[in-house]
Amino acid sequence: FEVPTDSIVKSFGRLDSSYTISFMGINGGFVGLVIPNIFKCPAKIPTGYKSIYHKIYGTEDYAIVPTVTLHNYGMPDISFRNLDDGFHKKEITDNAAEIMTMQKISEDSAHKQVAYLMKGKIHTTVLKNVYHANAGSINRDYKIEGSFVLKINISF
Repeated sequence: FEVPTDSIVKSFGRLDSSYTISFMGINGGFVGLVIPNIFKCPAKIPTGYKSIYHKIYGTEDYAIVPTVTLHNYGMPDISFRNLDDGFHKKEITDNAAEIMTMQKISEDSAHKQVAYLMKGKIHTTVLKNVYHANAGSINRDYKIEGSFVLKINISF
């Protein structure tokens, strides 16, 4: 199926150069893709990365977070992640998604903004969530696959 342009939410993380894309309206839920560092694209996107937004309390280290999630799919308040099942973490691999091309299409120095045309694909599996055993047949692994071409804006 196709996600309309007005159902795609994009945001740039200035602190770590991450870029989040949310594909809304998928059976009442949405798929979230986090690109750990947009300035390293084109690149393969791993299943997880250390996020400066998730510091581990009492340490100098940062938590590893998933790059692809499926939220509210089939029922409210349920989520599935490609890195873990809510409790058990998988080993990080570099095959959750791929940004194949990223081409600068305009730059507005007065407003400090650059526009890019990004072409990518998602090809990963999000895992059954151990904390939602009561969800019945909805709580299972899901294969997330698709391609996209998006215009993205980055402020500098």
